[in-house]
Amino acid sequence: MRMIDVNIFNTDKTLQQCIEKGVKKYFCVSTDKAANPVNMMGASKHIMEMFVNRRSKNINVSMARFANVAFSDGSLLHGFDQRIKKQQPIVALNDIKRYFVIPKESGELCLMSCIFGENRDIFFPILSEQLHLITFAEIAIKYLKQRGLEPYICKTEEEARAFFNNIQFSKEYHSVTQSKPQCNTVKQKNTV
Repeated sequence: MRMIDVNIFNTDKTLQQCIEKGVKKYFCVSTDKAANPVNMMGASKHIMEMFVNRRSKNINVSMARFANVAFSDGSLLHGFDQRIKKQQPIVALNDIKRYFVIPKESGELCLMSCIFGENRDIFFPILSEQLHLITFAEIAIKYLKQRGLEPYICKTEEEARAFFNNIQFSKEYHSVTQSKPQCNTVKQKNTV
């Protein structure tokens, strides 16, 4: 209900307020999930876009659509940060792929839509599946290596759990990335 309230009703409410105040242009952020919705997030953003386009008769509107913003609240990488702070395992499926943009890219896209977008324009990044689509497990491994952690591969979830349960957290931090057929466990590199 919160997604519906925020994405649809609050958007329409602010649109109406802008129209009443004589605002020249309205901009909002959508998501790539709105193009072909398969969940409530995508569906609520798709409906939001329909509401925005309906109001475009009374006010110029533009939007930006993009994928997950790395390290934004609620993102996969934000979750990794939170789990590391709590010395908990990291879980990342190996069979799910996503596009990610960095905060700077999402900001630039929003600015371009605001400045250059004409009425009803939707700006989105041109992404290549070969260059940009990445699995959660690949993201976890790259993220952990960047933080000085080294992957340790497990063949099963049970093996990863046993490994993780035997770790002492006093001096080293270890985390686990989980995939369907195998698990990756990472441990901190010893540095002098």
